[in-house]
Amino acid sequence: FTIQKKNEGHASHNHPKSILSGVYYFSIDESKGGEIEISNNNGEKITHRPKKNDIIIFHSNTYHSVKPYMGDNDRIALVWDAVYTF
Repeated sequence: FTIQKKNEGHASHNHPKSILSGVYYFSIDESKGGEIEISNNNGEKITHRPKKNDIIIFHSNTYHSVKPYMGDNDRIALVWDAVYTF
């Protein structure tokens, strides 16, 4: 789980040791920031403003970041990576 408090964000990063990554939003003050930005192969950013119970799944090599969250209540999300081995 990740808990994001007021004025917290997350810098651009990826998860190179897995194949799929995802986030499920348990609790969030909607329209108070905390948008996830996902970069596509052309370097363009796709922005999603999360709502409670949203789930987002993307390839783990994809760079993504989270804009600062300005809600008064904690933004709580379950984040995960799917890893495979042979």
